[in-house]
Amino acid sequence: MPPGQRSELLHHLARRIRDNVESIAQLETRNVGKPISDARWEADAGAKVFEYYAGAIGHLCGQTTPGGEGRIRFHAAPANGRHRRHHAGGISLSSSPAGRSPQRSPLVTRLCSSQRRSPPLTALLLGQLAQEAGLPDGVLQVVPGAGSEAGNALATHPLVRKIGFTGSTEIGAKIMKLAANDFKRVSLKLGGKSPNIVFPDANWQRAPDESPMSVFANTGQDCCARSRMFVEQSIFDDFVNPNSSPPPRRSSLGRPDPR
Repeated sequence: MPPGQRSELLHHLARRIRDNVESIAQLETRNVGKPISDARWEADAGAKVFEYYAGAIGHLCGQTTPGGEGRIRFHAAPANGRHRRHHAGGISLSSSPAGRSPQRSPLVTRLCSSQRRSPPLTALLLGQLAQEAGLPDGVLQVVPGAGSEAGNALATHPLVRKIGFTGSTEIGAKIMKLAANDFKRVSLKLGGKSPNIVFPDANWQRAPDESPMSVFANTGQDCCARSRMFVEQSIFDDFVNPNSSPPPRRSSLGRPDPR
């Protein structure tokens, strides 16, 4: 497909997402339980991803270097070593499908996205909007199924040259082992125990108020949640003293959409 047509299709898909931001957000809120304001932001961010890559298509080019008198060498691959993968597989989590799925889609020739057996409806809706935008059949495929079935099939299929996975460390290790059999490239975003690090030269009095949301945001379903705190020893006693900082804000629990 010519680059101009590819760019036009991605812009068209971005418009279809923007036209359906509220529908996507409502589905996302019901799937995950996140606040409706977060879901609306993520749906809009998904459109921005496609807009960005639609514009980037015209700027992905090779470089030339001197090759002797009267000659130049043309390097088709970008200088940063990134290459387009003709077939890629994405195995996604269910905590943020509206925000994560678009990030894997624009720069591969064919993407097969595997979702869990009870798939996020927003991932299915993205596939529908892609069809409505005019993407050719087979370019984006959303496959519901258990990881041991659909996920394993993607990780071991000889035509799939790239695997992206977001989820647990345990499953990420299994995917890397499966992909190693035929040297697939692998990108993993796995859960961890990331810390908040508090230094004395920062406005550390705000940390007790702000830190809880770093682990409880998105109903706690966040692969980069900061669930620990490292506090420099010189301020530790003051930090744990409840009188040293304002009382932490309260988080409201209940319906994610107050309407």
